[in-house]
Amino acid sequence: MEQVNGNKYKPFGEALLFGASAQERVADKLRAAGGFANKHDDLSRYDFELHFNNHVYRVEVKNEDNYAASGNICIETRQGWPLKVSGVAYSEATIFIHTFEENCALYRRREMHVWLRNELKEGRRYEQRFGDNNNRGFVISINDLLDYEWFDFCIFNKLACSFLWSF
Repeated sequence: MEQVNGNKYKPFGEALLFGASAQERVADKLRAAGGFANKHDDLSRYDFELHFNNHVYRVEVKNEDNYAASGNICIETRQGWPLKVSGVAYSEATIFIHTFEENCALYRRREMHVWLRNELKEGRRYEQRFGDNNNRGFVISINDLLDYEWFDFCIFNKLACSFLWSF
């Protein structure tokens, strides 16, 4: 494991496999609920397209199982050398899903991005460095997001029942 700012991170290749396992887990759960998910060719834009409840969603999945007990969610906005826009600021996903072992957080990407820009502009939040690829973004308490209509935190087995699938 590589260390950044005293934190240990999986090597990039291992992290990709870790993320792919969460993508399959989420897609399988949504297929079991009657959705049709197909992988997107350009995974830098979103992970898969989901046909569910008479709508089409572009879905991005983040595996945060290692941080399930933290009570926080990590939202990436930039990465790399040189630093470039990524994550919620770059993705074409309509819905982001972060897995936390037996729970998951879902949010509408556009609304989260606008909220983060406003939080940064107003000085209420600041961008932090994390990960092994000069990743930057925000670490936010899940409790700080629970009152927003574009955010949901639920038991993983109830993922398909989230109110976010109703737009």
